[in-house]
Amino acid sequence: MAKLALRIRTTLFLSLALTTAIACGDGGAKSTEPPGDGDAAGDGDKTGDGDAKGDGDATPDAGHHTASGTELPYTVDHDFVPAGYMGQAATLKTSLTALPNAMNSDNKCGGSRSSASAVGDCHTFTYAADPNPSYDQWAGVFWQFGDGNWTGPGLKIAAGAKEIHFFAKSDKAVSVKFWAGMKKPEGGGADGWEKTNTVVLGTAWKEYSIVLAGQDYSKGVTGAFAWAIDNVMQTKGLTGPYKLYVDDIQWR
Repeated sequence: MAKLALRIRTTLFLSLALTTAIACGDGGAKSTEPPGDGDAAGDGDKTGDGDAKGDGDATPDAGHHTASGTELPYTVDHDFVPAGYMGQAATLKTSLTALPNAMNSDNKCGGSRSSASAVGDCHTFTYAADPNPSYDQWAGVFWQFGDGNWTGPGLKIAAGAKEIHFFAKSDKAVSVKFWAGMKKPEGGGADGWEKTNTVVLGTAWKEYSIVLAGQDYSKGVTGAFAWAIDNVMQTKGLTGPYKLYVDDIQWR
């Protein structure tokens, strides 16, 4: 009987200790994950970071996604890629090189961005035109919603954008057409509209915009930004290659 009573008391003691440990929160398995990076599960693991930049802060980074879609200002480089080569760049791949790329990750234009607050990538394009008349005598690049996407569907960017803001410069004076929206003949006509701004670039960073006010893009955008250099438009006697820099592209 004495042994039985001792066994009962021991069982009761162990049961009470286990209950207390669980109530205090130290009786379960301990996480081996690093401390919080703000993912959706709230468990601090490496599977999420809470915002588009991956810094785990409470405030979403501008120009990224919200629960209802995108927000303004919207950073074009977040979802669109400068993969839509056009003109001579499409038929003669060696005529155009672009940074960043798989071999060179420079997305800061050699450390000389347009401003300290610039968002997205800083793009460097070098166009070495071939005068052979069998090639198109112009070249350009579309930022596509998906590499090779000329026909849609596009991304539904938040309504209300009045302009596309960006900075650009070149290594010599050159006339460049900037635009958004895929409409034939440039692009695959997926958006059915385009807005343009043709400017003469200089060697210093300058702020430009493409007016969007009044444009309905509610069905989605396949081509969010583009540029083209037409060889025929260049000053007589001016030869390439042309080096073009584009930075801080935002719909806003």
